[in-house]
Amino acid sequence: MFIQGMKNKVLREGITFKKMLKFLEESQHYSKQELKNYQDEHLKKIVKHSYENVPYYKEIFNKNKLMPSDIRAQKDLWKLPLLTKNDIKENFNKLKATNMPKWLLNEGHTSGTTGTPAHFYRDLNSINFENATVWRQWRWAGIDIGDRIVVCRGSEIKVSEKDHIFWQKNNIQKQLFLSSFYLSDENMKYYIDEFKRYNGKALQAYPSTAYVIAKYLEKTNDKIKLKAVFTSSEPIYDFQRKLIEDRFECKIWDFYGLAERVVSASECKNHEGLHINEEYGITEILDEEENESKEGFLVGSTIHNYAMPLIRYVTNDYTKISSSKCSCKIEHRIISPIETKKEDMVITKEGRYISPSIITHAFKPLTHVAKSQVIQHDFDDFEIKIVPEEGFNDNEIDILMKGLKERFGQKSSIDINIVQDIPRTKNGKFRWVISKISKGNS
Repeated sequence: MFIQGMKNKVLREGITFKKMLKFLEESQHYSKQELKNYQDEHLKKIVKHSYENVPYYKEIFNKNKLMPSDIRAQKDLWKLPLLTKNDIKENFNKLKATNMPKWLLNEGHTSGTTGTPAHFYRDLNSINFENATVWRQWRWAGIDIGDRIVVCRGSEIKVSEKDHIFWQKNNIQKQLFLSSFYLSDENMKYYIDEFKRYNGKALQAYPSTAYVIAKYLEKTNDKIKLKAVFTSSEPIYDFQRKLIEDRFECKIWDFYGLAERVVSASECKNHEGLHINEEYGITEILDEEENESKEGFLVGSTIHNYAMPLIRYVTNDYTKISSSKCSCKIEHRIISPIETKKEDMVITKEGRYISPSIITHAFKPLTHVAKSQVIQHDFDDFEIKIVPEEGFNDNEIDILMKGLKERFGQKSSIDINIVQDIPRTKNGKFRWVISKISKGNS
């Protein structure tokens, strides 16, 4: 932990990072035109680099009879085909820049929550820019470099169940890492005691892990006062936000990002949605027919990662653009919180998507459920897993069944199974809705 902490500190808090953070705190006041000019300038550079140094794009340009000069602004991006996760898998080596020394490369991968993890490379510059973008939001929340942070995400840390130690400290960067894999009622007392001893200013967590901690605090009539809770990597639902903010006595600051480093968005101090970090990349929202839309799936193009440029990458994450401006005066577009991926949305025979946010309403009347999960096996075939709390009974099953039938259809087949636990993914994330119906663009 010490050696890794030193590496991270040098990489993430060095001169380049500080320059980028300074720039981002200036550019957040840019006008729409200034932001567009910045994006177009960087787009031209990375397109030229991709044509000259990335075999995959050389082939794509030649196949479509294009030259770099044909892509001079965002309005020209339609000339290039969309890039999917499967395209990356099939053309992995061709997507690597041939002029990038190995020591500048950092291998990354998606969490694989949908069953298909993707691998790719990032350069040091893009890692620094990512970190600076995150810290811009943290400073909005009043958190600064050097403040103590409690982290409960997917970090693999050494634990001792025998000694009830489920955490590790990174004293170099002032972080307390809590394991997200041992959050049971019998262990929570030890988690909470260490959380309080550490006296951190903020919590960085998945919504699901922050919710588990908040749920225990509610159960024990306890609170921990923080300055901010930073969530990311999973959709956050209203019921989670409400309880987390109540138990930690502060606001949630949600962040949307991808391991692919093509799109990111940050919730600001007014909490009216997430601002697309326009300096980070070029973000499109397309409908199923690949037309520009106010509501649809996010498509992102990197303008900073020269190691493996991903241009017009289909994220499969669904959102909508707000038509109103945020009262914080920042000109970056506002999107609604990312509801889910295509793979995590229920779909009807008619092709209608049902987001997890709608499904949550069927569960709201239930008061004795510790965990739940919704699995769609076929259009009208559903499995519901329930980890019950003391007091759960047939009446709650009837209430849930009625609510689900109203949303999935009266003819749908719904099996409710009582289980002891619902495991997380290897990265510590939790998939609440899983649809096993193929939806394309994978």
